[in-house]
Amino acid sequence: MSFNGNLSQNNIQIIDPVLTKLLVGYKPANFILDELFTRVPVDTTFGRIPKFTGTQLKLESAVYLSAGNIPTITVNATSTDTFEVKNHLLKSYYSNTDAQQFGGVSSVEGIWNFMLADNLMIARERAAAAVLCDPAVITQTSAPSVKWSDYAASDPLSDFKTARDGVMTGCGMEANTVVMSWDVYNTLISHPAIVKVAIGFAVDASFAGTLNKQQLAKAMGVERVLVGKARYNSAELGQTQVLSAIWTAATCIFCYINPSITPNMAQQSLGYSFVPSNAVVGYETYAYTEPEPMTQAWMGKWVIQGRMYDDNILDTKAAYLFTASV
Repeated sequence: MSFNGNLSQNNIQIIDPVLTKLLVGYKPANFILDELFTRVPVDTTFGRIPKFTGTQLKLESAVYLSAGNIPTITVNATSTDTFEVKNHLLKSYYSNTDAQQFGGVSSVEGIWNFMLADNLMIARERAAAAVLCDPAVITQTSAPSVKWSDYAASDPLSDFKTARDGVMTGCGMEANTVVMSWDVYNTLISHPAIVKVAIGFAVDASFAGTLNKQQLAKAMGVERVLVGKARYNSAELGQTQVLSAIWTAATCIFCYINPSITPNMAQQSLGYSFVPSNAVVGYETYAYTEPEPMTQAWMGKWVIQGRMYDDNILDTKAAYLFTASV
């Protein structure tokens, strides 16, 4: 969504339409959260999430007849959960020297804009991964009796069935998505037992070929596989770069994600990303520039970027987490 208004503490800063348009179209590889948590536009920045706690699945034994002889039932919705769409901001300063070295003002502002976009997406995905990989949050969890990297002794197909059963028992819906780290993916695509199911004939442990995501999803009994490949620099400032995985090495989560592209927050799913709708003063993605106070604009500017969202886990029972899987 492009920003067509203004936003700042003094309400005079005009959002830059060019920088904002660049952000809206910027879809770097390796990030998976937009595919995992479907966007749900909301008309307020804070509100309640309807939770039925299973009453919509309960057989109503007492049916009352109204004056028009129409059977009626009562369904109670609780509101134990809430959403709060927050403004996530980052800014970085470029100098006149930077502008000269990087091809002019427009060029350097675009470069700084993409750098901020990467940082905001890293922060967002890392926060979600930390929660989804936490056994204290996703309580349906286990570790395979034999790690899947042991091709000879492990039984991943049996483990997959356990996970699918867990999701079905936990939320009443069939697991349709698996989220995994690059390490798990790179292990499973050559596992002989999985390859046999996917391609229809047996191979030994020396099999050199690998499966694609669609073949792996088929063998795991789900519709799709999401591989979290994004990494961040975990080194201290000024130290040699160290790229660390956002999704930890052993991550493998079976889950149910509402497949609708226009979901309602009352519909069941592991989680949603609540974002502002057109009806509220607040915009999902925007960028603008402003000079340093008490300086001239030609000396340099701040590039400022914001994203408004609330990534919210609605139903932890819609997931099954494997720990120590490889």
